[in-house]
Amino acid sequence: ERDAAQLWELRRSHPLCAALANAISKESTGVKNVDILEEAQRVTIGLGGGQATFCKSGKDRTAMGVTLQQSRILGEGHGCGTSPQRILRDANTMRATGTRIEVANKNIGYYKYSFNPLQVSFMPEMYRPPPQTVQDFTTSMIKRDS
Repeated sequence: ERDAAQLWELRRSHPLCAALANAISKESTGVKNVDILEEAQRVTIGLGGGQATFCKSGKDRTAMGVTLQQSRILGEGHGCGTSPQRILRDANTMRATGTRIEVANKNIGYYKYSFNPLQVSFMPEMYRPPPQTVQDFTTSMIKRDS
């Protein structure tokens, strides 16, 4: 009951927080609810805040999160389209040809993220790299960098 009261208070506290509270209320164990991340980003930006995104090596998972956020900002802030399909298409274009794949090349010597197909299959759809940027299983095990 206390959790419900806290969510109600979050919804009332600021109009931007209503969607975040709804995403939190849908959270369940065992299922990654990436809507919470999206709504938290939206609230942070809407309130003039900043965000830092990073993972252990600072390139692979970070690249997926940052390009997704950039794509959302592009769609919402510049009128480029906000459908999930458009956001994913723009994010994947950035992932395949943008600065993040250059960082991967600088770190490991080729234009691939350090994910193999098995790992990608467990990632939320919006965080999956384009197929051409995924290592094959053998290479990902032999040349493991993170």
